[in-house]
Amino acid sequence: MKRLLVRRRARNDLAQVVTIATLVAAATALGIVGPGLVLDTLDEGAREAVASVGSNADVVASAIVGAPISGVPMTSPRGMIELGESMPSELPEGLASVFVSSTLTVISSDTGVRRIDDASWMGEGDLALQIAMLTDENTEAITLVEGRLPDIRDVTSLEPVEVVLSRANADASGVTLGQLLAVGSPLAAPNAEELEFGAQPKQVPEVLVVGIVEPLDSADPLWSDSPELWAADERPATPSAQMQLRFTVLAAPDGVLAASNFLEYPFNGFVRMRIDPQLFTEPLASSVVAEANLLRANAQVLAPQSVGSFSVQTAIPEALADYPRLARAALAQMSVMMSGVIGIAAVVLVLLSRLLVAQRSAAIALERARGASVLSVGLRALIESAIVTAVGVTIGSISALITSTRDPLPVVVVVVVALLASPLQSMIYARRLWTGQREPANRRDRQLRARRSRSQRLVAELAIVAIAAAALVSLRGRGLLQNRSGGIDPLLALAPLLLAIAVTLVVIRVYPYPVRAIGAAAQRTRGPLGLLGSVRARSAIATLPLLALTLGSALAVSGTLLVDTVRHGQAEASWQRVGADARVSAELDDAEIELLRLAPGVDAASATRARGSVGLDLGTTSTTVTVIAVDSSYADVVDAQPDQPSTDTLRELGATPTTGEALSIVVDDETARQLISDDFAMYYGPKYVPVHVIGVSSVRPEGYLSGPFAYIDIDAIAPLMPESYGANSILLVGPGSDAAAADLPKDSVLTRSGWTDERRQLALVSGVQETMIFSIAAVGLLAIVALVATVISGARARGRALALLRTLGMQPRLGWWLALAELAPVVVTAVLGGIGAGIAVVLVLAPSLGLDVLAGGITIPAASFSPWVFAGLAVAALVLLLLGALADVLVHRRDKLSELLRVGETA
Repeated sequence: MKRLLVRRRARNDLAQVVTIATLVAAATALGIVGPGLVLDTLDEGAREAVASVGSNADVVASAIVGAPISGVPMTSPRGMIELGESMPSELPEGLASVFVSSTLTVISSDTGVRRIDDASWMGEGDLALQIAMLTDENTEAITLVEGRLPDIRDVTSLEPVEVVLSRANADASGVTLGQLLAVGSPLAAPNAEELEFGAQPKQVPEVLVVGIVEPLDSADPLWSDSPELWAADERPATPSAQMQLRFTVLAAPDGVLAASNFLEYPFNGFVRMRIDPQLFTEPLASSVVAEANLLRANAQVLAPQSVGSFSVQTAIPEALADYPRLARAALAQMSVMMSGVIGIAAVVLVLLSRLLVAQRSAAIALERARGASVLSVGLRALIESAIVTAVGVTIGSISALITSTRDPLPVVVVVVVALLASPLQSMIYARRLWTGQREPANRRDRQLRARRSRSQRLVAELAIVAIAAAALVSLRGRGLLQNRSGGIDPLLALAPLLLAIAVTLVVIRVYPYPVRAIGAAAQRTRGPLGLLGSVRARSAIATLPLLALTLGSALAVSGTLLVDTVRHGQAEASWQRVGADARVSAELDDAEIELLRLAPGVDAASATRARGSVGLDLGTTSTTVTVIAVDSSYADVVDAQPDQPSTDTLRELGATPTTGEALSIVVDDETARQLISDDFAMYYGPKYVPVHVIGVSSVRPEGYLSGPFAYIDIDAIAPLMPESYGANSILLVGPGSDAAAADLPKDSVLTRSGWTDERRQLALVSGVQETMIFSIAAVGLLAIVALVATVISGARARGRALALLRTLGMQPRLGWWLALAELAPVVVTAVLGGIGAGIAVVLVLAPSLGLDVLAGGITIPAASFSPWVFAGLAVAALVLLLLGALADVLVHRRDKLSELLRVGETA
């Protein structure tokens, strides 16, 4: 009987059940895709950071390879081969998960080479040679053209080392098959004076070319004339720096061992363990950084059984140094939006469930009249909810196939709300039909009960408002110190929701007063529409629709304002990081600087030179500052930038004569507080320069230089320097600055537009913007569903009102007016409340959302309140109203108004 009743109800209310199932599926998809999008953005940020350092992210273990020397830990060539095979398996867990392949390279430093039979061949110092070890990997990467590969045999110090070289290097160097070469520094017999004292003739080390090969990959750095086998800062010192032609030969491991006995420098062995940036994830980033630092501090972890010493180099810690702050800032902003979307979805689910319960109110009342318990009513609704939820979750979970999810909490929230919303509301309605309590006969007792009920409700509402305020204050004080990396930050998720609930409660309290004032004016209009509309508007307020629309408006406003604030902050940060519209970091001569000054569109150009860690001898104490040598145009460049302090003292710098031999100097506020006299001295490079303070300036270019700061005139300091002392940084301002610097080397030019574009293309920054757009679109769709549900919930009452109007002779096609009269106050109130809540989120939570981190500046950007944001929200509200009116027309399109009052319906 119970299952039959459930089936019949579901069939009768099929449209509503399908709507709820569809919303459950959509909410489940949002609960999977939304957090998945957040986490994928964080992962992409980690990958981008690691990829930015290129091959320097690889873990490179280096060792000294050669024959054992007393007191010097060395690794043999064959031992290096064994370590190249075993080291990847010794990587810590995190690094092992991003490891893809390894390469072993054993190679000597550059050494001179000459042909035995021709001492004048190419001239001494014109040719350099490197001996590399022939490994299995190298063997598979070459094709033998002539001769043979080196024999694997024990080589004595008296035998030539057999080697092979590439065809291209053989042609370039003139080396032929069978050639016998002498390598190393001039190691011929000692000079005559040394032989007179009994010195023995030295053995001349030789290599024998036994084969010519062709590399399968011509781009292999091993065969290039400038092989890049390690990072620039790892490259060993080259003993023959003036060599014009370098080529590489390959020798067997035993040949390398023999060659190490006669080369001036030992071989360098490298095991390069390649790291794939695309395998990085946000949780993995922190563990990999810790493991990389451990290996750099104790490289022996990779070779616990080796007697040789190792060092490990990797740029992963430096690449990910700024990532945690960026990730926390991005997570904070995306948490606000994604939690809000899930919150709106839950509210709309409750709203649709309430609509379904209202439609079944007569059936529930009949059940209660026949003796059904409240629990049995809820149990039947629970069976139906379980089936609908299971179907919706199954359909929505298909989205998990196309995205990743590591945070099940949003889906759990959706499932719990979908499962319990209808049963609980059914039970509440069933209990209200008969509570077993009798109303007091005394009117005063009834008034006391009503007053007590209002007091309890007021206390509950004040408690919610207090909790919302406490959450905002706590979040503002805590900042971005949260360390949750598995998904949305719970506190950030709850704060905006609590704020929206608090705003809704306040709006419900304030709502009757403006509506009553508007209704008083509407009642004075001719005809019944004004009176009826005002009456309908007074009773139109409902908590759930208002909460859904308020929360949606708040998220739309806060999300758009956050994006706009970050974009304005990036424009502001570009001035801080560049210092002008364009900055040229190069030493240009006076003619080139003058061309930049005269370029079209350049309003001002200043030539400067900064020197950091300049010591100031203040008499009783000392300090260090960054001294910026500037020209007379520097103040014009600073004045062209927004929100800069006065440059009057900087303008006096060039015009004020020095006092005696002292050099005029301008210091910043921090340095000025340490001064006990305006006359002191500074250690500027090789000079001890007396200076005289002529003023204090608040100009602080901290975006690209480290303070504190002091300023001197570049023309005044130049004669005091022993070498040529010119500018190495040229600052340009004006619309033509980018074009003026376009012909200079790109690596020496930084422009505001280029910096801003690069910043906005960062994975975390662009990911936040995409998440905001996705969230606002989802909020819009959910708001439409909430409004349509609100229209449908009041359709029956409006139908009775329309029927009554028709009996009074009014046109029946004015139902849209009643719908607008009911919806307009709710939508307008929700929009106004949402604007207030959204602005509060931006103002109160801005320090906790890391806006300065994503903007890239040195200060928190001021909140940007673009009028276009509010204009767009007004247009969206108008569209919602029109959609609501259209939905009402569609609902009543088949109503027979003349029959409504005949079947028991009354006004």
